[in-house]
Amino acid sequence: MQTCCVCLDEKQLIPLETCSHGICSKCIVRVFRTDPRCPLCRESSGNDLWDEASQDEPVEVLSSQYLNQTLSGHSEVVTAVAVFETPDGARVVSGGADKTVKICDVASGACLCTLSGHTDWVRAVAVFLDGSKIVSGSDDKTVKIWDVASGQERYTLSGHSGWVRDVAVFRDGSRIVSASDDGYVKVWDATSGENLLTLAGHNDYVCGVAMFADGTRVVSGSYDGTVKIWNL
Repeated sequence: MQTCCVCLDEKQLIPLETCSHGICSKCIVRVFRTDPRCPLCRESSGNDLWDEASQDEPVEVLSSQYLNQTLSGHSEVVTAVAVFETPDGARVVSGGADKTVKICDVASGACLCTLSGHTDWVRAVAVFLDGSKIVSGSDDKTVKIWDVASGQERYTLSGHSGWVRDVAVFRDGSRIVSASDDGYVKVWDATSGENLLTLAGHNDYVCGVAMFADGTRVVSGSYDGTVKIWNL
């Protein structure tokens, strides 16, 4: 597979190694299986002949010109992100292998708050629709609810016996749903932290959850190769 550079100034495709710009705002890097316009592609094929049947579309496009900003703060792998709006502007919430949840201001890029309490990787984050609370799921087998204004933990929801891989919040903020390596989907009361319902039926890790807008059904996806829809 050949890496080439499409120069937006010169409007031509050239080998990345000979591009005077490098990877910058004037260039888009394209990874081609083969391309007849590229000298390196022709050289690697051993001749200048081009088989029309073998032409492929670009399989990847990378460009730094679209990067808006980079948020730093986590000390290890970032495993989950979500966005929400506040009266003071947009926020990004992230969770990572450093066992923390961070809230960053989009305008300034500053980390406004670090939420500490999990004892293992944070795998999932979600935000209440009104932006008042954050939910996180962790390898420590717990789900936590955090108050955004104070940065304090509201509840720790215990009940899963495996890593919590995903969490989601119902639109009305009344319930939370979580997915775990224990093979179960759990529905929690967001006000009291009570486990309202445990949905059993998958026979492997449950990796993702979502709910219908009207709150009457939950969807889950699993390592067992199935997607299940549950009536509540």
